[in-house]
Amino acid sequence: MKKNQKSFNALECGLCPHSDCFYRQCYESMYHVGKKIPVAQCKRLQEQKRKEVWGL
Repeated sequence: MKKNQKSFNALECGLCPHSDCFYRQCYESMYHVGKKIPVAQCKRLQEQKRKEVWGL
């Protein structure tokens, strides 16, 4: 994923380990409709960014 990327393909949510995420539960239907997932709303990426900022 590029740093300046604002959204990503919904099929990438199928690879995410967060099973409680709304996007993870319906990623296939979102892909068929053509909807993209906003980077700012991805739990995995939020956690990753938090770890980078706080050094955890």
